[in-house]
Amino acid sequence: MTGAQLEAAGQCVRGAQKIVAEGAFGSDHLMGGYFIVSASSLEQATELAKGCPVLQNSGTVEVRPIMETD
Repeated sequence: MTGAQLEAAGQCVRGAQKIVAEGAFGSDHLMGGYFIVSASSLEQATELAKGCPVLQNSGTVEVRPIMETD
């Protein structure tokens, strides 16, 4: 499912402290890559994101659902 659009709403996990914030980055953010994970909820996907190694280097992981298409 490459190239799928993402929903506007989501959560961000930031830094080694793994701080969770509501919402996406915003319009000025460039995405460097993405992973698709299976989760039963946004909360479960956010918990999975807390294991991403990029957080140890002050990175941010954006967690957003894939937009449903008809």
